[in-house]
Amino acid sequence: MLSTKSIFVAIPSHATVKSIEVVKYSKKLLSGNYTILSAQPPVPAMSHTLQGHVQQG
Repeated sequence: MLSTKSIFVAIPSHATVKSIEVVKYSKKLLSGNYTILSAQPPVPAMSHTLQGHVQQG
C-alpha cells in the first residue's frame, strides 16, 4: 500500500452517507527504482502527538 491522503467532509448529524464517488484522479509513472516502506497507520488530524515509523513485521 502506498501513501494515502485523508480528507474530511462535514456531514449533517441527521444525514446518512450511502456512497462515495471519485470523479477525478490522476496517475504518474515515475522512472527509476524506489524502496517503498509499509503503509503507516493513519494519525487523527486533531492529534497533537508525534507518531514514529511502525516497523514492518
